[in-house]
Amino acid sequence: MSRTLTILSFAALAMIQMKPGLPEVRGETVGPEPLPPQGPRPPWTCRADRTGRPQNDQGLGLVDLTLWDPEPEAPPTVEEERFAPALNKLCSSDLSYQRSNQYARWILEASRRFDVDPFLLASLVFQQSRCVSQRKSSTPAIGLAGIDVAMHAPFLHNGRYSYWIKEGQEWLPRELDVSDVLASPQDIRQDKVNLFFAAALMRVYRQQCPDIDGAFRSVPHRHYVSHMIWGDRVVETDAEDRVLRTRRAIIEYYEASAPLARARWKTVDLVCPLDGCPRKITGVLGDIRDAGKRAHKGVDFVSILGEPVRAIADGWIVYAGVDAPGAGARKVTLDKSGSIRKNSMGPGGLFVQIQHKDGLQSEYMHLLNYLVKIGQWVKAGEIIGHVGDTGIKVDAPHLHLQLRENGEIIDPMVPLGPYLIPPQATYRGQRVMDAVPARWRETRRR
Repeated sequence: MSRTLTILSFAALAMIQMKPGLPEVRGETVGPEPLPPQGPRPPWTCRADRTGRPQNDQGLGLVDLTLWDPEPEAPPTVEEERFAPALNKLCSSDLSYQRSNQYARWILEASRRFDVDPFLLASLVFQQSRCVSQRKSSTPAIGLAGIDVAMHAPFLHNGRYSYWIKEGQEWLPRELDVSDVLASPQDIRQDKVNLFFAAALMRVYRQQCPDIDGAFRSVPHRHYVSHMIWGDRVVETDAEDRVLRTRRAIIEYYEASAPLARARWKTVDLVCPLDGCPRKITGVLGDIRDAGKRAHKGVDFVSILGEPVRAIADGWIVYAGVDAPGAGARKVTLDKSGSIRKNSMGPGGLFVQIQHKDGLQSEYMHLLNYLVKIGQWVKAGEIIGHVGDTGIKVDAPHLHLQLRENGEIIDPMVPLGPYLIPPQATYRGQRVMDAVPARWRETRRR
């Protein structure tokens, strides 16, 4: 069997990970249809997102929302001494230890004040601002939680936030007292006030969702946190997926437990290479590249620049270096890895290879940096580098992962399936599937 056919046959196995019966999406559709109008007409003007953020242009929302596992419960008691390091680990180099302690204290105080999940609030902050204050943002999204001040200012009067909840067939007015933290909408630019007001809005949306979904024709979604991003009318679901993925990660950091292996290759226990699994995949083994001139040799994870990359199993570092154009892999010592110019790298960029038992080898590409050296022993779950964009020409930063058995390419979707959401499960993935030539599409459908 030729190498290309081997790659394609393994790529077809990716379809096994999908639930049957997912509807196909044709044409330019990149997301679900809005819900039909439901219930009595709301007595207020739709709080609509005015930040100018892209609306569903990526189509990374899932066609079947039940593919997600239930989200983990937050610990019943949250200790600041453990929460602050978890927040610092999430925000990484963007947040000093002193500031992470300050933010952690405010997040916990705000969460207690308005009875909301502190892990969810912290995750929203990370996704909206990467934990960096935006007092002088050029968009209407202000502060750590990215609050659209113009959206909410009409509902703020004398330290009270006005909203409505549905009981039976009526919308009944309610007010939430925020006078102790917010005197005017301009105060939202202050970090502490921003976090407290975000917690207050989370409480409001939790009470209003799902009744406002049908009232304003949102698309189907899983969690009220979508409204913190889009307002009354949710237009896509990938944003909430990112927040909930981050929440899974910070809970993992808070609990500080060893990664749990939920996958296996022969006798090798495997952990997820990124935190907050399961994770969405945008490219699989066998995807066409360069107009059909070559086939993709691994899987691409939807990732964030700088997030930690972990060894999927115990093993020895057998390579740490750079993909050099025309010269193949070139070993680079750890102290010099940061000095290599991006435009001098080949498609793989900075990458690391690990040799595991049973002939299994894992390769991690496009890294921002790596923290290991050849000959080093690493444990499953140990951080070996960070997600980057080295070697990438047009795509966003992401982790590319390849697996080999005794030198032959194997499909990561098979052994790592419990950690991965295949691309065909998203609207974008189905559009891509429809766009590829029939001979490639039929090969992958088999």
